[in-house]
Amino acid sequence: MARYRQIIDMVNEAGMQPMLTLFHHSAPAWLAGQGGWTDPSAAIPAFYAFAEGVIDALIPCGASGAAKNVGPSAKLHSIVPFNEPHVFNLLTYCGGVWPSTAENTNRPPSPPTCLSEWGLYGVAMKTMAEAHGAVYDKIRATEVRYRCMMMLTAFITAA
Repeated sequence: MARYRQIIDMVNEAGMQPMLTLFHHSAPAWLAGQGGWTDPSAAIPAFYAFAEGVIDALIPCGASGAAKNVGPSAKLHSIVPFNEPHVFNLLTYCGGVWPSTAENTNRPPSPPTCLSEWGLYGVAMKTMAEAHGAVYDKIRATEVRYRCMMMLTAFITAA
């Protein structure tokens, strides 16, 4: 975590507001082997444990607010548990192209039912939403207040 603290400091020193993203289209192979985001009983506790470790390491205990600027976490602007989960789930569970593992390489695309609420995409989106809620509660339980959001799309525009 020392490297991430250093990055947070560098971003602040450059006059920008750092945003921490916890999930950006990667997951451990062992979780994929258990069904990944289509298995809430495996994915939610695993993601929560990961997020809890990151949050506890970057948010100083006892900080009474961002105004005190105590430790690196008080320098964070926002925390995003998931970046574009729909893209990851569509390509992973419907398209069969992500992640690029041996089991996905030869898997044909899923039928249109994948996009239904009971299909793999819908189940994975619901699981991520539940995991987001759990992590949101963890973030809000800290004494330092952050913006917490799920990024569905990201647009950068020039002024």
